[in-house]
Amino acid sequence: MLCVCNPITREVIKLDLRDLSSEEVSAYGFGTSKISGRYKAVSIRSKPYDDDKLDCHVYTLGTGSWRRLEGIPYVHLYGEGAFVNGNLHWTTTIGGEASWISCFDVETECFSFFKAPPYHAHGLPIIRVRSLSAVSGCLWFCKEASEYEGDTGRCELTIWIMKEYGVDESWSLAYVIPLVDNTMWLVDPIKVSENGDLVMLVSVCLTRYLFYYSNKNKTMQRIDLFGAGKASDWVACGLFTPTLVSLKTLGLGVENVMSL
Repeated sequence: MLCVCNPITREVIKLDLRDLSSEEVSAYGFGTSKISGRYKAVSIRSKPYDDDKLDCHVYTLGTGSWRRLEGIPYVHLYGEGAFVNGNLHWTTTIGGEASWISCFDVETECFSFFKAPPYHAHGLPIIRVRSLSAVSGCLWFCKEASEYEGDTGRCELTIWIMKEYGVDESWSLAYVIPLVDNTMWLVDPIKVSENGDLVMLVSVCLTRYLFYYSNKNKTMQRIDLFGAGKASDWVACGLFTPTLVSLKTLGLGVENVMSL
């Protein structure tokens, strides 16, 4: 089941999934178009068809159905899209190079691509995990690298911030965080404070935790909330901007809108 919810008004819209392929969705996202202000959900299955086209469906809230976009070249996309400047973003590989970002314009429903930060410009040689996040209106690129591919060796996390959206030269290296071991870390920054401290959602060995990083002390501290961190838990979180605007007043009519 896929839902859109406003916790303040306690309203929920259920999205009908019957129009989608039965194959597992590998990438997804939710955002607002810059001009029309329409809210759209995006579902992507990155396994190519015989014609090597991307299987991408878009659901505009208020229409009641998904639309399949035609003629989109195949690229591998995975995970939740980072929404910045009216666009959804995923890391991808083009021509064997992994340092690219796929950009989906929610208004025009078109894909484009631009360069990620310098792939080997800093730190250790073997890049193992990459992720994108939207923090304070900017696009953040996180990559975890190691010196060796085994269970030993140095490991560090580097975080880059795109200071000027869409300008490749504006990528700035903001954090270099040594990790305690060579375990694979997937990092999703959630909140940055004025002094540079970070709250991050971290995936380690298929378990997700909240961590607090002190920019002054250069230390990581795990935050245990609601039983998070147990082997059986899967924690997901993000920032929420509260609004009292009803889903029924956004041009959505009464389509599947329910109250909790």
